[in-house]
Amino acid sequence: MVTSSNELNTTKNNLFDCLYKDDYTKVYFIQEKNILVCEALQDYIPIEDFKKVFNFITLNFSLFDKVEKFLFDKQSLRVFHQPSMEWYFVFWKKEMYQKYNLVNHVKILPQNIPWFEASVKAGRAQIEEKYKDLVVDKLNIEYVNSIDELLS
Repeated sequence: MVTSSNELNTTKNNLFDCLYKDDYTKVYFIQEKNILVCEALQDYIPIEDFKKVFNFITLNFSLFDKVEKFLFDKQSLRVFHQPSMEWYFVFWKKEMYQKYNLVNHVKILPQNIPWFEASVKAGRAQIEEKYKDLVVDKLNIEYVNSIDELLS
């Protein structure tokens, strides 16, 4: 596991197994497909830990060879937290688009939990109503059921 940007820089061009891991998330890079993955490990991620992992991704993004897609695997989540989604959607995605031209986002939602998907849709509608300078119209956002589906 890489715990600092110096360590990350020294391992550049290797096949990454795990770049970052805490109690709530794991970040890894699938080099053959140029996909950066953030995987939720718990049913809930406190907002400060949520911001911490995404700030890690932002700070280290330029060290990867070429990220073509960013996958947020939310399968373990059982709690929908609107303030986290708002920060991720409004600030993080905008920063990643402006700094790194990250346009391809892929999501895996929890399976067989229809209320979670409904919460995501309702939350996104609220965000789009509240904020007018979003970059969402410039992004490709795709939903898949598994990493295997994305890789095939």
